[in-house]
Amino acid sequence: MRRRPMRIRAVLAGLLLAALPLAAAADDGDAANNGAKNGPPPVPQGVPLAVRVKPGTHFHFLMVPEFRLEPAPVPPGATPPPCGLKRVQSYPMQLDGENHIVVPVMLDKPRLLEVDIGGIRSMLYSSAAKEMKLGPPEIDAGSSVGIAGDSSNQLVIVPDLSFGIVTFHHASFTLIEDSRPLPLADNAVAGVLGPSHLMTFDVEFDFGHSRLNLYAPDHCPGKVVYWAQNYVTVPFKLEGLVHIQFPMMLDGKSVSVTLDSGAPASVLNMTAAKELFGLDANSPGVEFAGYINDEKRDELRFYRCRFKSLSMNGIEIRNPTVFLMPDRMAAQTDDRIHLPQMILGLREMVSLHLYIAYDERVIYATAAEPQPPTAKP
Repeated sequence: MRRRPMRIRAVLAGLLLAALPLAAAADDGDAANNGAKNGPPPVPQGVPLAVRVKPGTHFHFLMVPEFRLEPAPVPPGATPPPCGLKRVQSYPMQLDGENHIVVPVMLDKPRLLEVDIGGIRSMLYSSAAKEMKLGPPEIDAGSSVGIAGDSSNQLVIVPDLSFGIVTFHHASFTLIEDSRPLPLADNAVAGVLGPSHLMTFDVEFDFGHSRLNLYAPDHCPGKVVYWAQNYVTVPFKLEGLVHIQFPMMLDGKSVSVTLDSGAPASVLNMTAAKELFGLDANSPGVEFAGYINDEKRDELRFYRCRFKSLSMNGIEIRNPTVFLMPDRMAAQTDDRIHLPQMILGLREMVSLHLYIAYDERVIYATAAEPQPPTAKP
């Protein structure tokens, strides 16, 4: 989801990220291992890929993905390249001070960006934009709204955005105001990498080895899992063109889950908590956790509750602690936009190994090896 106010981020960031106990069940209908177990396929040398702006893209209207990555045209009579995995880049995943994944992406130089697969457009802090000497911001006709109801509608254009062997020119970023002095420290977070650019690729979260891997999307259908013999497939839909949604089972109840690597912890809409589980602020096991922002009003309170099980297609996360949150998005958008029924955040994601194939609309998943991302010293 879009970036949160500091108050709620500070509260959720107090959670320790740790791999939870899992029970992974194999799908008997799934294919066997499609590669080596020792690591992802190497970055290819001289792979013919073509980058183009998606037709109809305009900097004042969100089109996702902003760019397309396609195989280069094959000359007449030539043999088409194989359809195997083509890794574009592999990044080490680290955690910033608020338990968000950060990776070093090349802008004018390598800069740390938070990885937010649950956001919309990639974002850049105004301090980083000033340091990069970018042009004046433009107005974005389609502003984005965060879970606290906050919004932004300014854009800046980054001349070059590079992912390993692929470079995008004139990439658009939502501008987020901040007041950090210049020059920024080398380990300062410059912004957020969102679906507007992540959706160009297939995205692999390898929490067992603390790696974020990006692939060209033209792989052989169904042939992506190189790290395990058995895995599950989870079809998903794209809500609002960008948000990955799929069903999971929470304590025996089916919930619609939105995948969000930008959320340090998982969240359940308080309306769903009441309708599905009969939970409210006064229920046994429900604890007050804080306020959505610095305004300490009753309607801004959120809570936490420990459940017994969260699972998808046989992969189980046991004893997840989930935050119960009011739907402030609806309040700020005249009921046009709503907080998802449930958000699967980073605390639970680190228990999984996920390969997201956007073009197929399928997540390939196994349990993760027990090595969550490590914080920077």
